[in-house]
Amino acid sequence: MRVTVVYSIVNDPATAAAEKRRLLLKPAAELDDNGRRLWTAATPVPGAAVIRFELNYLAYGNPHADNNSGKGYLTWSGAKADPEAGRSLAEC
Repeated sequence: MRVTVVYSIVNDPATAAAEKRRLLLKPAAELDDNGRRLWTAATPVPGAAVIRFELNYLAYGNPHADNNSGKGYLTWSGAKADPEAGRSLAEC
């Protein structure tokens, strides 16, 4: 499986918000508490950056995109982890 984050910095006037960057994620050495694969990568961004991102991945040769129905996802330095994120409806 190959996972890529496609992102843009939406509040940085030095870069166009439409400028999309790609970051290839790598499998982490450890699994999460439920035995699921973790993915990791790092790249520098301005301290107050607001990032819009989507996940693109290739599974069994088939391309997929998780882009929140075309809106992307937002995150920033003060964002808090959501303990419900990543849970399936059957787990809720």
